Amino acid sequence: MKTDAGLSAKAHREEITTNLQTLGGALSKTIEQISASQKERLDRVSGSVAELTQRSGEQQEALRKTVEERLDAICTENTDKLEQMRLTVDESKRPVLAVIKIGRRFGLLAADRPKASVRRCG
Repeated sequence: MKTDAGLSAKAHREEITTNLQTLGGALSKTIEQISASQKERLDRVSGSVAELTQRSGEQQEALRKTVEERLDAICTENTDKLEQMRLTVDESKRPVLAVIKIGRRFGLLAADRPKASVRRCG
């Protein structure tokens, strides 16, 4: 009986060893599959991040160009409007300056006349 019990125990140990080896192989295979799946997902995420980064950079560059062009246009418009305002002021100033100039001449002539009258009389 000891031999039967010894053989039975040995058979159980071998069965347990075989089951543990099978379980270990299955676990190892499952871990490899999970690892491959995670690597694939990580590669996709990395690709998406790289693509988003590139598109973001391109959009920022396009925005920078648009803002720069608009600022140049605003500067040009302001310069043109300022020149137009200068011309308008100059045009409206001319008649006033002409009147002032005439007034000064007239004032000088009028101021000279009494002196001339005094000289003639005096």
